[in-house]
Amino acid sequence: MATLHSVTFATPNWKPHEFWKFQKSWRNEQYKEILSITFFEERPDFVANLSQIDVLREQSEASVQPFKGEVSEIEHEVIADLPMLRQIIKLPRLDHGHGHIYIGTYTLPFQTFSYVIKVECPEIGATGLRESAVLSELIRDNKIDMRDIEGKVRTNQIPLAIRKLVSETTDHPRYDRQFPDHPLTRLRRHLQTLRDSIALDEALQSADPFTI
Repeated sequence: MATLHSVTFATPNWKPHEFWKFQKSWRNEQYKEILSITFFEERPDFVANLSQIDVLREQSEASVQPFKGEVSEIEHEVIADLPMLRQIIKLPRLDHGHGHIYIGTYTLPFQTFSYVIKVECPEIGATGLRESAVLSELIRDNKIDMRDIEGKVRTNQIPLAIRKLVSETTDHPRYDRQFPDHPLTRLRRHLQTLRDSIALDEALQSADPFTI
């Protein structure tokens, strides 16, 4: 029988936080991060199979648009012989006034239940350094014309197309080495640790996999 405890993974540098029947969580106090796993006694609401990433991306983008969020990454992976959906989204930190919170998830889908492993990494302290570096690089490489943004940065009136280009470029993994303590960089490290350590008990290994 599947339970919350049927999925395990490594939790280095995480302090136990809350434990409930269907969810448990850990905290990293240094960076105000939260790691959790939730067991749902129902199949996920995916509108397509995991192999149909374009369809699932559209579904995910529609779900975060009301919160002014963005889907940075979404892909299908196989871990411990189980197909999973890996996602990274970012949302404005409305509770903080500026910056973003980056949320990474592994969804483990089955026909009658599912699990979501989630890591939340907020921006704390100074924000916008990664974006500023990328913006300078795009200007230097003539991908953005200074005339299109001059006088608009301070008032946050940069055209949508330029904001989208800066945002998508900023999220690229190639900038992780340059900004090792950025929440997106940390999130990717956490997801890699999870990927390398996820284990399933026998109840899950014989459960019916998710399919539309």
